[in-house]
Amino acid sequence: MKLSFAHIGLGSIFSVLTFVLGGWDLLLKYLILFMVFDYVTGIIKAALRKEITPQKGFIGLAKKIAILIIVAIAHSLDRLFSSEDTNIFGMEFPVIRTLVIWGYMINEIASILRNIKLLGVPLPPILLKILAILQEDERVNIPIESQDKSTTK
Repeated sequence: MKLSFAHIGLGSIFSVLTFVLGGWDLLLKYLILFMVFDYVTGIIKAALRKEITPQKGFIGLAKKIAILIIVAIAHSLDRLFSSEDTNIFGMEFPVIRTLVIWGYMINEIASILRNIKLLGVPLPPILLKILAILQEDERVNIPIESQDKSTTK
């Protein structure tokens, strides 16, 4: 098989992305899978409600890219804090990156379940209970502005 510049270019881009994001592990695979599911179910929901616009689609993609940027920052912090001199967690695995990815996976799952529920698809009782718990949690949808005001009082 002859490699073209496109193959080499794509391979290089994905290699750099994998390095920046901390490796192609199970956590990252599932985060990206859930991000794709959320985006697709969001598009379907918007199309059925006749609310689909290119601007909304672009904003959705921009949010997904921002999530990956935050994962890259978390990975960078883990690398910074995992040297012999600065290992503040005393652990050999990426603590910050792991917590960040789990947090975003939970948000993506909640969004997927909300989208599917709004489409009229019946959810199993256990998923309805999980969605209700996530929606009851005040921390899930607090705007940053209100967090800043409450901490400065």
